[in-house]
Amino acid sequence: MVHQMNMTDDLPLAYFLYNRDYEVVDCNREAVNIFARDKGRSFELVRTYLISHARYIYPNYESDKEFTEQVIRESCKQALQEGVFRFEHTYYTLSGDAIPCEVTILPVQLGDGQGYVHYLRDLHDNQRIQSEIRRREIAEEENRAKSRFLARMSHEIRTPMHAVLGIVELLLQKEDLPADVYESMARIHASSGLLMSTLDDILDLAKVEAGKLEIVRVPYETARLISDTVRLNQVHGMNKGLSFDIKVDENLPQRLIGDELRIKQILNNLLSNAFKYTQSGAVSLSVGMEKDRNGDPCISFVVGDTGRGLTKEQKDRLFDSEFTRFGVQGIEGASGSGLGMSVVNQLITLMNGTISAESELEKGTRITVRIPQPLDGAETVGKEKADKMQSMTLACPGGIASAASPQPQPVDRLPMPYGRVLVVDDVESNVYVVQGILEHYEIGVDTAQNGMEAVEKIANGCSYDIIFMDQMMPEMNGEEATRRIRDMGYTQPIIALTADVVGKDEQVFIDMGFDGLVGKPIDLENIERYLTYYIRDKYMSSTVVKPVILAIDDSPAALTMFSEILRSDYRVLAARTGKTGLAILEKYKVDLILLDIAMPELSGFDVMKLLKEKGYEIPVIIVTASDVARHQVEGMVLGAVDFLRKPLEKQTVLQRVKLHLGECK
Repeated sequence: MVHQMNMTDDLPLAYFLYNRDYEVVDCNREAVNIFARDKGRSFELVRTYLISHARYIYPNYESDKEFTEQVIRESCKQALQEGVFRFEHTYYTLSGDAIPCEVTILPVQLGDGQGYVHYLRDLHDNQRIQSEIRRREIAEEENRAKSRFLARMSHEIRTPMHAVLGIVELLLQKEDLPADVYESMARIHASSGLLMSTLDDILDLAKVEAGKLEIVRVPYETARLISDTVRLNQVHGMNKGLSFDIKVDENLPQRLIGDELRIKQILNNLLSNAFKYTQSGAVSLSVGMEKDRNGDPCISFVVGDTGRGLTKEQKDRLFDSEFTRFGVQGIEGASGSGLGMSVVNQLITLMNGTISAESELEKGTRITVRIPQPLDGAETVGKEKADKMQSMTLACPGGIASAASPQPQPVDRLPMPYGRVLVVDDVESNVYVVQGILEHYEIGVDTAQNGMEAVEKIANGCSYDIIFMDQMMPEMNGEEATRRIRDMGYTQPIIALTADVVGKDEQVFIDMGFDGLVGKPIDLENIERYLTYYIRDKYMSSTVVKPVILAIDDSPAALTMFSEILRSDYRVLAARTGKTGLAILEKYKVDLILLDIAMPELSGFDVMKLLKEKGYEIPVIIVTASDVARHQVEGMVLGAVDFLRKPLEKQTVLQRVKLHLGECK
């Protein structure tokens, strides 16, 4: 019988046709591929050979012929009785290789009587799939274990380093230190800072490898990014008498969408290296906007220097993932882990950007970075703001006092005797450092040794301008303590104080219920930013009576936007739940409420009903992302004076708020 091409040749299963005498009379192409693939090139010849030798695909056929034939007969009879019969069986190719198969037998009618079709599915694929699934599970568990280890090590190393750096910094601020003591302390501080920088590089690389480093894309101000980076690096140029030249394109967009923190990290690393390897001359930073090959907008940074430059071999290895730090003998301050440029390269790759280097030995280096960043509006920084940023240019040929003859510089911080904070930390040295920092501001400081003690203080009626809450504590951690404090209706800011920074950024802690993050070791500029915003600005502006607006929305992004839009003209109170919003109303006089209608537990409509029951006569503007007209109507029926639709527009929000506060002329 000559095999006719039919649909069985397209099946991914081996097919054998048995006659009424349980003999193989036909098979398909997949059967030939599996069981006789090495028996010749002609399909028809190999098929014929396989049919005549099909009995040999059963194991030990020669020694158990009768048993094998009985198994075939019984299996076919069972298929005839049940309509289908399935089982698993190991066959052998004609070359002797074992093939585990899932067998399905179906009875069919042939011209000369009863027949049976055997479909054989090679289970090797299943085994490979299961093996791959297991391999991935093992890899994921290894990554999770690595992440847990990194988080633990980060906390365990940063906690004592926080104490070392903090105490040394406190000592450096004393005005009566002898010069030799100051010099020794300054060297300890510099070495400790270098150790922390190395740790950060290692952690970042490990996070990339573990797939835990995420790029957070949110709107940010380009001018702030540039000015913050320039200020951080100016001191390097001052210490070495270098010029720091800055050029900003006036057509640079005012706002972009991307990971501002990671872009700052990239720029800081590039500028730090430029100053490190430049002994005389200048370091330059140029910022502009370009388009990539797809026409998408990219922010571009060009960092140049007149330093020692690189050989071709060094330039080719500049972005390697392995340790890369070229000879630095004789270069003052040129130390580091050598991992920084690898971290930079990894971050840029994660953001789909590019980095390239041009360098000539003894003449300097020029590094260009381009990172895709969507626009957030059409406004540009403009000539005035660009000129202002460029005026930060530094020219200091004489330098300042060298590290060999340091002069203690008293810390110039404006006092805030009206402020009061709570520091919650189970490590005594950490509390000591924070207290020492806050002493310079003359702020009242209360302390708690764990989360439970902090909760008890709030339950007993204590109130603070800021709570600095350690995240990892025994008995009750910072997240749980913050949740319990918020459940009491406490609305004052709670800032996470933590050494656990692996795979986390500020937004992670905001989602936990905190209002911000101060990492350990403490960045003084960071902690002062919170003190200024939540204490100094609040009390200094208290003589000017501003209308108070309460924004109730479960979206942190929406609350941030309301604050950004309104805080210059209004005092903005924020609540992430309806329950918290109602608790705020019991403590503060509010002039207007911005109320999201789609919130869990207590919706905006529920809040409005409770406002009416409690007798509050405060204008309410409902905020919604819904286009459903009845939602707007329902809000108006419940007493809303207006509605705003998300996404929010600055001018629209300001116009509606002013209208209902009677400020529109």
